[in-house]
Amino acid sequence: MHILKNISWQVQKGEKWVISGNNGSGKTSLLNMIFADNPRAYKQKIRLFGKTRGSGESIWDIKAKTGFVSPELHQYFPKRLNTIDVICSGLFDSEGLYTQPSGYHLKLVRHWLTTIHKEKLAEIPFDNLSSSHQRMVLIIRALIKRPPLLIFDEPFQGFDAGNLSLFKQLLNEIAKDSNCTILFISHFRDEIPDNFRNEIRLNAGEIEYSGHVLN
Repeated sequence: MHILKNISWQVQKGEKWVISGNNGSGKTSLLNMIFADNPRAYKQKIRLFGKTRGSGESIWDIKAKTGFVSPELHQYFPKRLNTIDVICSGLFDSEGLYTQPSGYHLKLVRHWLTTIHKEKLAEIPFDNLSSSHQRMVLIIRALIKRPPLLIFDEPFQGFDAGNLSLFKQLLNEIAKDSNCTILFISHFRDEIPDNFRNEIRLNAGEIEYSGHVLN
């Protein structure tokens, strides 16, 4: 059984792509091939950041250039850390904080929390946050190092209308003002940021559509 089949997809630097399709269509598997979470990627013809996978780069080289949010990361992320430490871990590409953050790092985290009007969450243990607040913290963790590639797998899951609007606006500003490449999975059309222009739709592991964002 093939999870993905006959996939030929090219993403240029700075493009913003929506990845759509029904449950089980292969969306998350496709992202995992890109993000180095699937060892089968090394047997495929995959080029990332101008290099062929398996030509000498490590998983950590890829993670250093990538910000990532997914339901799996949310489920298994260590819960013992407080909000500041969770966000700081994104600067070191670790699931957990094993490097002492500098004063600059802490100031940067507080700036991001102020930007999303959640500075009150700073010292709260991650495990004590609501599910939606945890997801917000993981989004900021992905954004904080300003990576050239952002991969968001259902990042707005559980958001109310107000927080959805806030984070859509935040991604719109990043999409408009930076040359960051963004790949975005969502089952809901109203979650797609306005500045995303491209869409690939999967069906049973194959490309059903690739082009401009569907209405």
